[in-house]
Amino acid sequence: MRILLITILGITLLGCNSHRENSSADSSLNKKNEADIKEYDSGNDKWNWNETVLPPKKSEIKGFKYNTESLFKSWAWNDGNKSEPAFTIDETTFKTDSSEFKYSINTDSIRIFTNYEYGDGIDRGIITKLTKDSLVIIWSTGDIDRYVPTK
Repeated sequence: MRILLITILGITLLGCNSHRENSSADSSLNKKNEADIKEYDSGNDKWNWNETVLPPKKSEIKGFKYNTESLFKSWAWNDGNKSEPAFTIDETTFKTDSSEFKYSINTDSIRIFTNYEYGDGIDRGIITKLTKDSLVIIWSTGDIDRYVPTK
């Protein structure tokens, strides 16, 4: 009886240890993502992606938790070896190669008022990282975009 109990206990411990190893292997696959998307302290933790918001008369920034000097520049997609121009943001506009839009930033959330015909015409995102060399935004679509300054 004692041998049976020890055997069952040993098998249970091996199974739990194997599960832990698999979990840590899975989590190590996303180390880069975790570094960019750590738990962030959003001032808008009750923010609703589907809220109705009227565009501001001019672009506005309230309580931004990062340095605006790091934000105001031209950004390119960073996908390893390639970089493609994405947008330029300054005090008044969010500019793409073909359009200019008003935006609002509150703490770490950004809304870009695009007036596109799909959806409600507002692109929403959470800025999870901003340095002079890097910008990471999690968009309401679920996309996680990493940007670098254009040269």
